[in-house]
Amino acid sequence: MATTHSVIVIGAGISGLACAYALKKSGADVLLLESSPSPGGIIHSVKDGGFLFETGPQSFSATPALNALINDLALSDELVAAPPRAPRYIFVNGQLRSAPLSPPALLASSLLGWPTKLSLLREPFRKTVPPLGDESIADFVRRKFSPDLLDLLVGPFVSGIYAGNPEKLSLRAAFPQIHEAEQTAGSVIRGLKAAAKSKNPPGQKPTLVSFRNGNETLTQALSHFLGKSLRTGAHATQISRNSSNQFEITTTIDSSSAQFRSPHLVLATPAQIAASLLRQLAPAAAQALSQIEYAPVAVVSLAYRRADVAHALNGFGFLVPRAAGLRILGTVWNSSLFPNRAPQDHVLLTCFLGGATDPDTASLSNSSLIDLAHRELTPILGLKAQPVASRVTAHRQAIPQYNLGHLDRLAAIQSDIAKIPGLHLTGNYFRGPAVGACVEHGQSVAESIRINADRSEAAVSHPEKPLPGVPFWVWSAIVVLLVFTLYTSRETIHLNKQIAETTAQANAEIAKRNQLKERFALAQREAIILTDPRTVKITLTAENENLPDLKAMWHAKLGIVVAGQSVPMPQGNRTFQLWLIPKDSDARPIPSLTWRPDAEGKFLLLVANPPDAMEATKSLAITEEPAGGSQALTTKPIWVGAII
Repeated sequence: MATTHSVIVIGAGISGLACAYALKKSGADVLLLESSPSPGGIIHSVKDGGFLFETGPQSFSATPALNALINDLALSDELVAAPPRAPRYIFVNGQLRSAPLSPPALLASSLLGWPTKLSLLREPFRKTVPPLGDESIADFVRRKFSPDLLDLLVGPFVSGIYAGNPEKLSLRAAFPQIHEAEQTAGSVIRGLKAAAKSKNPPGQKPTLVSFRNGNETLTQALSHFLGKSLRTGAHATQISRNSSNQFEITTTIDSSSAQFRSPHLVLATPAQIAASLLRQLAPAAAQALSQIEYAPVAVVSLAYRRADVAHALNGFGFLVPRAAGLRILGTVWNSSLFPNRAPQDHVLLTCFLGGATDPDTASLSNSSLIDLAHRELTPILGLKAQPVASRVTAHRQAIPQYNLGHLDRLAAIQSDIAKIPGLHLTGNYFRGPAVGACVEHGQSVAESIRINADRSEAAVSHPEKPLPGVPFWVWSAIVVLLVFTLYTSRETIHLNKQIAETTAQANAEIAKRNQLKERFALAQREAIILTDPRTVKITLTAENENLPDLKAMWHAKLGIVVAGQSVPMPQGNRTFQLWLIPKDSDARPIPSLTWRPDAEGKFLLLVANPPDAMEATKSLAITEEPAGGSQALTTKPIWVGAII
């Protein structure tokens, strides 16, 4: 017998855990299903012989969303930060060279030749236009700067983030801020500088952190909070929809079949698994999901006695350009970054091999990978002995590749699943593979489900039935009443009255159903706006420090969502009104919709059909206006948000 839950999430990696956590915190009856014996996806920490091995990401950037989650879980005291000035190195011509990570450092470094330096100096003073079609990272760097910059710096850093091939990775998908900077300002440097200035408050560089007892501290805390809402060893084999438009999930648990039912389903699995589960339900989305490639990566951790390593290991680690001819993509010096990674007088290093440019290496045996990593590290770090401990974890699908056409694939996925109310996707193929990006996207999916439940509960709980012109029972009543008119004229008056009443009742029912249908369509639109990676995020900062800030999400094709909490009511019968402030100083602000918060101070405004003016709009503003709104500003803005 199937058990029913308000939301079911499949996949307990960091995206699924963050989504399920947010849902349960909001009061939803959520069930999280994970096929493996333990949650966390590739985030796993192992203590062995006094060493702390990370089998997945070695650290993560402390983004605002991730910091908020860590604080909510009471884990802040467990955080450890890497030295903020720890240098990174590039292996060039048989030596480790300090990587220049700032404009002055780039110009002063002997790593790059003067033609490359001159291209960097000229860039802010030239105006270029990106091609209309998708452009690879490699083509972008060659077009804007030089091949040397690609080979010596950009290529290695792309390998460090995506383990990808810069000839295939899409610039606008993998690094959208860079593409948008050139598109809006004609210069990457000018565009990024303008974007940084427009942030209010100015953005701080995320700190590189981990936990005292490893990255798994985060996933364990999320799992502990979920408790019985998390089921491991539950392999989802089939998804279907029943006559009530609820999802039915068939799983295998301990060799037995189990079924679960829910009006909302979130797939937080790798793209290939999501594709196999959706092949019958959403074939177009499944096709696009199956086209998302993953890079295989082998994580090889090696421990040495400190006396057996000649290099000082004073930094983060190093990256290797593909032209160097090594199989190692890069190495992290774990014991130099965080405490509790190695016993006294020992060091711990982690190498990454494979990736999109060398996928076969990740399939080598553990012993071969250890020998290979040790052999390539020996001349670089001056190793004098074999490692005293080692651990190898090979991930066949480590990192999704945001290759050319990725945004089109995401658009096809979103378009297809939008046709299936209650179906949602989250994962590291949406907004980036970083832990913080996965947490943020998982939380946004949870928020869209909450909004959907708040605004269209009736439509979700009671699936629509075909809308007849007038219900059958109404026509039956009319026929019976017509018969009586043959016997008495007095009954005719009564008949006309009942006909009018029953017809009005039928029309009211149809109007109610149409209203529910319209509300549900708007809720679907809101959900897509909140989760689509092409949506532009805008923070509307309150001019009065006693008021909360608002968040806006603008999708060029679907509309604008503005949301906030604890928003006070406007005075009297006045209302809040949204305005689009043009970049042209001579143009008048464009008035948009009006809205008032509810009794609890929740503010949620959807502009379903905004003017096609995102590129011409400098900022959004909200003022307090008379009931019904105004065609021209009558008061100073209460909230303002610049469009970056």
